Parts: sequence; C-alpha cells; structure tokens
Amino acid sequence: MKTNYSMRYIFTRSFIVLIFFMFAYTARSQQQTMYSQYMFNMININPAYVGNTAGVSTLSLLYRRQWVGIDGSPTTTSLSFDTRKDSSKIGYGLQVYNDKIGIENTSGVQAFYSFRVPFDNSALTIGLSGGVLNYQANFTKVNTIQAGDPAFMQDIRGMLPTAGAGILYERRKWYASLSVPSLLRSKLNAAKKAEVTSNGAENHYYFSTGYLFQVDENVLVKPSILLKAVSGAPLQADLNINAQFYNLIQVGFSYRTSDSFIGLIELNLNHNLWLGYAYDYTTTFIAYGRASHELMLRLNLNKK
Repeated sequence: MKTNYSMRYIFTRSFIVLIFFMFAYTARSQQQTMYSQYMFNMININPAYVGNTAGVSTLSLLYRRQWVGIDGSPTTTSLSFDTRKDSSKIGYGLQVYNDKIGIENTSGVQAFYSFRVPFDNSALTIGLSGGVLNYQANFTKVNTIQAGDPAFMQDIRGMLPTAGAGILYERRKWYASLSVPSLLRSKLNAAKKAEVTSNGAENHYYFSTGYLFQVDENVLVKPSILLKAVSGAPLQADLNINAQFYNLIQVGFSYRTSDSFIGLIELNLNHNLWLGYAYDYTTTFIAYGRASHELMLRLNLNKK
C-alpha cells in the first residue's frame, strides 16, 4: 500500500512537470499532418495512446491523398505499431511515414513510450515520442520565370530531430486528451546543418474528448471533438460522431471548421482486421470542392 502511494505521488509530480513543460516551454513546431481517421489510431495526435489496450498489439497502415486533381497536393503514407502487455503499465510504439507536398518530401521514423497509472475506475497516462526525419526540398525542379534564379539552383536535404508529448485521462465511457505532437522547431540552414530552437510559440496544441453511448448490446454511438490551436491561426475544431453496429461496421461523419465535411466508414473484414475509408469534401478557398481520399488498414494482434 505504501509502495503504491509512493508511485502515485511520483507520478503526480511528473504529471505536473509535464503540464508545465507543454505550456511554458515555447518551442516552435513544424506543420502537422492531419488525418481524418485519427480517432481509429490516436497515436497520430497523442503519444499517450500507445499501448492503450492491454494485451493487444495494433498494426496500422494509412494512405491519404489530399485535394485530388491539384498538382503537388499532399500525399501521406504511414505505418505504425504499438503494444502493451496485460500486466504492464508501459506501452511502446513505432511509426514510419512519408509526406509529400509540392517539391517537399519528408520521411521519418518515430518511437513512442507511455506510462499508465490505473485508479479505481479510471486511468491517467503520460506519453512521449521522439525520432528523426529526412527533409528534402527539390528547388531545382521548379520552373521559374527568371532562368538561373540563384534561390532555386540547389536542393535542400538533411536530417532533423522530432519530439512530442501528451497526457490522457480515461474512464470506461469517457476520455480527455491533451498533447503537443511536435515540440521542436527545427530547420536546415544554408550549410544544410540542423538548427533546433526553443523560442517562439508555434506549437500545435491538441485537445480531444469523447463519450461512448451504448444504445443496446449491438449498437454503440461515439461523439467526440478535437480542438487544434496554433499561433497565428484561428482555433480549429473537428466535430465527429461514429456509430458501430454488431462490431462489424462503423459509419461516421465529421465537420472540420473552415475546412471540410468528412464521411467515414470502417468494415470488420474478420475478427481482428478493419478496413477504413474517409472522404473529405473541401470547403476552403485553396481547394474548394476538391476531394481527399484516405484508406486505413488496422490489424489487432494477440486479441482474444
């Protein structure tokens, strides 16, 4: 009993330090990739979700093609794995990804770690992530108005560090999540060396909460909201509602403020394999009326 109390005391102190770090630390972040099916693989927005289900390992493959029909529009591919043993409070995960937009190409790998402390009817989890990315900007492929423009005579390539942090509080049918997926503002200088700074306030802050309603033994309804805040941009919200029927199919709808309407569907192909699809209809002036398509394959391993 004394050992359990001490562990919770240490965890509470660590929790307070992390909160201070996330909001007092003024590191600027890189632009974050946004997925429409993030609610089915939440480690994309919060590392505290790694190993969220004890005794289950999850493998997720995602492909997203944004604003179809526009040259150089964003294309994202990611493969992630996370796990936690039945008797363990520690979760682990790994993700590899590639993100293309215009002349830019970013590939990277991230490792995830989470520590979970259970209470009587709830649990609190802290998550951390860290990794490295390979950034490329192919300026020599740009067709310039003025031939020989020195700004486009040389490509930029180099390795940059990444880091993120998050917390998760959950009960049986309700959760709240707070995270900063990218704590570092890093760039390549003229000598193609990495520069990591800790000044400014351009981090992306994510807050998410949701509730699970059990309509009957075969129907579940899950409304949720995701708030995204970044310096210099208006607050953006994702309003979501998903319904699951007989553990065979999930259908949902999302509205991303000032951005898009989204329809989602996920099918249970067998007991542990899910295939998801999201269709985004863009409402921004940048790509008004353009569609985005997203596919996700999710496999639960070791699940009884």
